[in-house]
Amino acid sequence: MRQNIIFLILLSFVILSCKTDDDNLINTCNVTNPIEDLAWLKEIIADIEQSSQSDEFYISQAIYEGKTVFIVGNCCASCNSILPVYNCDGERINILGCKEEFINFSILNSDTVIWSSENFICKDSDIFLCD
Repeated sequence: MRQNIIFLILLSFVILSCKTDDDNLINTCNVTNPIEDLAWLKEIIADIEQSSQSDEFYISQAIYEGKTVFIVGNCCASCNSILPVYNCDGERINILGCKEEFINFSILNSDTVIWSSENFICKDSDIFLCD
């Protein structure tokens, strides 16, 4: 009988600790659709859409230090771009880069593109590498 109780307690612990896809929603700035529900992000998208190079830009979402962040990126290899990283409040917290004071490009290994233009021309590739 004692073994059954211990088994049930362990089984309950395992079941309750399993992670589901719904757990990711908790880290989405408490909104269902960040593109539509975050005014500052909508404004950035509107600005990009007015640009003549909008087909090279994207916005991705990632987790950095346990919090949701948004990265405004582009695939223009010759542009020498700065890729800003924003928190849920729309504050730029840093940029992506190879120096120690920047957020490392490795964050892009687990990001999700949440917006790109209809004519998006970028290809999936690892163009951002640090030595």
